[in-house]
Formats: sequence, structure tokens, C-alpha cells
Amino acid sequence: MKICAIILLKSPFFLIKPDEEKQNIGNVSITDIDSPLSFDPLEITDGLSPIQRIIMTLHIAGITDVYLPLNLVERKTYETHLARIGVTYLNEHKGSGSSLSLDNALGVVCRDYDRIIISSIAAPYFRAETVRALIENTNPFVIPTRKETYGWPIVLKKSVVESLLNAKDSMSAFPGAHASFSLDCTFQSVEDPGILPIAPAKAPPKDIVDSHTLHKLRPVIRIQLARESVFLGPGSRQLLDLINRVNSVRTACESMGISYSKGWKIIRTIEQQTAQTVVERKKGGKNGGEAHLSEYGLQLLNQYKAFEEECREAVTGIFEKHFPAAN
Repeated sequence: MKICAIILLKSPFFLIKPDEEKQNIGNVSITDIDSPLSFDPLEITDGLSPIQRIIMTLHIAGITDVYLPLNLVERKTYETHLARIGVTYLNEHKGSGSSLSLDNALGVVCRDYDRIIISSIAAPYFRAETVRALIENTNPFVIPTRKETYGWPIVLKKSVVESLLNAKDSMSAFPGAHASFSLDCTFQSVEDPGILPIAPAKAPPKDIVDSHTLHKLRPVIRIQLARESVFLGPGSRQLLDLINRVNSVRTACESMGISYSKGWKIIRTIEQQTAQTVVERKKGGKNGGEAHLSEYGLQLLNQYKAFEEECREAVTGIFEKHFPAAN
């Protein structure tokens, strides 16, 4: 099952109505009204900014594909702040207007994933185990709750996203248009106060900070492949993954926030160390040609991703064996 996450710097307004007859079932209306931000996404608190905390928590939960919708002006600041942290940017390629709306962001990633996590910058202290629990819930649209209060992140199946996108003509784009869309949802109770938005102008309560995933002892591993030199790791995996999705080295590099020349340097290193063609190019055409992974390149990517996942699972088990009191 392929899963990704989208982090919203401005959150659409969700009007949630529980079903009076069915427990944990309700209806949610998504409107174009943006909820106000509680704080600066880039302000460092307890050693991390809210945006860094969310990305790292998602990675710990096993979500490697994390998307951040930004306009071109915003990206200049965020690329520096989030360098080498493993995020993919979704942006408008013309001008420097507003960030992609939620429906446009969902439209970009929908075809490639089975489940999509939507996280709000207003609630940066949710735990990795909460993300895992929400993913394990097989219902199409899952919203976490704590003491009957709704929070973030939410999880949608591809079918729900497709329904939203198909209804776009009747509701106009959201946010950014005066319209709303309603659908059924499932509430999942979690013992995680970090799902709740932080009150404006207030520091997060100490118990939320102390119980957060990043406050606990944990193993950190970086899986790399090498021959004479290292040629494949998380960054190069992200690049190959994006090339496979967008069929363009240039677009893949832009989405990662790296230069076109650096992207090709990464590709050539992989090809030199494997003695195989990894990326094939086709010149010409309306958009200046395209690029795609070779049969070997796609095989290498899939092997690495499977290997990386198994290594993480194995290391987690070994860590729990040697540090039983860590958590």
C-alpha cells in the first residue's frame, strides 16, 4: 500500500457533525475558509520548528513521501530551512502567486497513492504511533479524536480523494471559492493530546512536548548502497521516485529543491557504480523531451525501497530488545 502525506500551512475549515445514532461515525463539510495559523511554521521551539517536527514525525511513522504545497516566493525560505530533511515541494511553476489549494495538491498526488495523510501546521505535536494507528484503520476517511475533540492528521483513501476531485465542478475549487463539500467520516479515539491545534500565542503544554515521539529515545538509521563509493540512499531514492512519477529530471529536481546539474550528478554516480543505465531520455517534443527510469532503474528503486523498509523494521525490533525501557 502506497501512502503519502501533505502538510498544509493553511488549513481548510472542517465542520464536523457526529451521527447521533452511530458511534464513531459522522459527516464533515470542507469549506474554503482558512483557519488562522497559531504560530510561525519556521520558529524554532525545543530545538525544532513546527514544520520540521511534522516531517520528522511522519518519517518515523514510515511515511517517506511528504509533500509541502508552496508558492515560489515561500519556497526560497523553506528550502533553506528544510535542506536535506526529505520533503517534496508542490508549487505553481508560473509566477509567485498563492500556494496550491488543497484540491490541486490532492490532484497532483492522488493517482500515485492508495492513502493520503493530510496534516495541519496548526497541530505539530501528534505522535508517530498515532499516524500508524490511523493508517491501520481501514475506513475511507478517518479523523482522530481525543476526549470528543477532533484533531490532525486525517487520513483519506484514494476513493475519497477521487470523489472530492470529481465533485470539484459542482463545488468549485476549495479553498479559494465560496463553496463546501460534505462526506461521511469515521472518528478514531487516540490517547494523543498532540493531535489538537496549539492555541494562538501559547507555548505547547509540557506534557505534550514530553510525550512527543521526538522527545523519546529512538534509533536513527540511514540505509545506503555502495561499491567503490556510496551511490544510493534516501536522497537519491527520492530523486528516482520523482523521475518515475513525473517523467522529467528537471521537474523532479525542482520538487526536491536541488539544481538540475546536481540531479544529473546523482544519476551519473548511480550509473557509474552499477554499470547500468538508470535514466533514459527522449529528446524533443512540445515540452522539450522527457526522462523515465530504465527497466533496471525501476528494479533498483523497488529493491532499495523494500530493503530500506525491512531494515527499519528489523532495527526497531533490535532496539526494543536492547532498550526495553526506552519508551
